[in-house]
Amino acid sequence: MMERNIKLDYFKILLSLLVVSSHMQPLFPSHKMAGWLVSNGIARIAVPIFFIINGYFICSRLDKPKKLLSYVKHLLIIYVTWSIIYSPYWFSLGDLKSTIRNLIFGYFHLWYLPALFVGILFLFALKKIVKKDNLILLIALLSFIVGYFFSKEHHEYLYLYRSGITLAFPFIALGYYIKAKDIENSISDKILLSCIIIGAISLVMEAYYQYVFYRDIYIYQDFLLSPFLICPALFAYVIKHPMMSSGKSFIGSLSSGIYFIHPLVIYTLQIPYEYTIYKYVLVVIIAALLSYIVYLLDKRVKIFF
Repeated sequence: MMERNIKLDYFKILLSLLVVSSHMQPLFPSHKMAGWLVSNGIARIAVPIFFIINGYFICSRLDKPKKLLSYVKHLLIIYVTWSIIYSPYWFSLGDLKSTIRNLIFGYFHLWYLPALFVGILFLFALKKIVKKDNLILLIALLSFIVGYFFSKEHHEYLYLYRSGITLAFPFIALGYYIKAKDIENSISDKILLSCIIIGAISLVMEAYYQYVFYRDIYIYQDFLLSPFLICPALFAYVIKHPMMSSGKSFIGSLSSGIYFIHPLVIYTLQIPYEYTIYKYVLVVIIAALLSYIVYLLDKRVKIFF
């Protein structure tokens, strides 16, 4: 029976909880800055690390087109499934432009899947053209920087800069690079921890800067520079110190369940916009319970995770 890194599974659950916090702002209405630093600071490492994880584990498939195609097809099935589930919230014949945009780029949190799809295919194509991994990493960095500055100038075009090329691909490429170069075993714990600490300080400072100068312009800030340092270092550290367990269990799917289900819980409960940490806990608990039901269904039909 194949072993899996259970520590990584728990780490992914933590990341999914951070995603929920970013979608339930403000967490602390009476302490707005603290809530901002969590939801628009610390929580912003979650999605980039998810992309890094995808890139890390897709590395072995990039030279095997059939396996890569099978993986991409499965992503498409998952996307179609959840898009149908959430269709009452985004599908409207009366607003065809918005409907088409949501279908192509993904509704709300589902944007992750089209971005992942495009990011993986872009990396695959780039590997065919560019033979040097260091050059691929440089292109990834440049793509990320372009996305960052575009987000500052054109924040209203969220679906353009939070995309497969400017956000997903750079972190997928980082994950691929970590695996291809065995970075987690090539760099000492001291260096990794130093990068994590420096990255964490930078992340909080960057989030604070956004709070002071931009909180009245937009509530969400998806594009920060600091994750490009802290996220690969944090992931590499977790991978370097695994805790192995045999077989696949519900824990391995819980992070995906919470990620995909939590907006449905928020909508169904009709939780008012003034979120609090107590409502956050309620949403997480219900999403986790529903995740188990979906996990049991997925064992039969393989269309949810």
